[in-house]
Amino acid sequence: MSYYMGIDGGGSGMRVVIIDAARMVITRIEADSANPSSLGLEESTRRIQAAMTQALKQANLAADAIVAAGIGIAGAAEEHSRPWLTSTAQAILPAATIIPSSDVEVALVGAHGARSGGLLIAGTGSIIAGINNDNKLVRLGGWGYIFGDEGSGFWIGNQALIAATRAFDQQGPPTVLLERIMAHRQITNPYDLIQWVYRGPKVPVREIAALVPIVLQAANEGDTLAQQIVEVAARELALLAETLMKRTGLTAADLKFAGSLITNDNDISQRLCERLSLAAIPQAQYEPVMGAALLALYADQPGSEHAN
Repeated sequence: MSYYMGIDGGGSGMRVVIIDAARMVITRIEADSANPSSLGLEESTRRIQAAMTQALKQANLAADAIVAAGIGIAGAAEEHSRPWLTSTAQAILPAATIIPSSDVEVALVGAHGARSGGLLIAGTGSIIAGINNDNKLVRLGGWGYIFGDEGSGFWIGNQALIAATRAFDQQGPPTVLLERIMAHRQITNPYDLIQWVYRGPKVPVREIAALVPIVLQAANEGDTLAQQIVEVAARELALLAETLMKRTGLTAADLKFAGSLITNDNDISQRLCERLSLAAIPQAQYEPVMGAALLALYADQPGSEHAN
């Protein structure tokens, strides 16, 4: 029997699955992030190979049982990273065909169950990707929190901090956001926000993104600034989708959503669906790691991509 491995190293962690030719999951494991941008190639390699070895052990399979493996790792999306991805996986699976990819592409394949359509991802960050008429992957956004990620969880949290502190300085309209954020952080002095955000060598990106529920609640209660933040976030995400559609020929019906910000029913996902004339949130078919495994399956059995 033929087996296929998928390795997905998104920003928050790593997942490995082994499937058979019928797409049945034989085993699935989770491990720590393997992003080479933050860990370096040596540690990233070690983590990927350890996770692959663990998956084989859990499935009680020898390495030569794996016919092909797809791998997509955050921080290794560019073409120059593909030889490293291939050699990293090949060291554990010497007889397998290795399909190096990106974390965005494997998420797209997982979302549609095929290498087609488009995928809008909005969680801590934001990015969109889709397949054009030449079968090429087109990617927009994903520039990171400093000069990109518009409409994302971090962007919303950051806009809330800006609105709150400007209100405190009486440079902007009043808002409940400052009071709510301070309560959330369990602080009594607004200037303690400085210590929170700048306390270490890295900006607390995920903690700032965690302010999204506060913004949504304030918007629902009628806070004008919170409502403006929500509206602009939806508009920015819609702009990503609209630009992708112009560049690829895709339609809104070809899109899937991923990321907690837009796969849950809230003001942002509702406004986004309205802007794109979607009746409901278009949920992904499979998780990203399954997309990596499907890339391996389709490389070995090309006709299976369009099989039910």
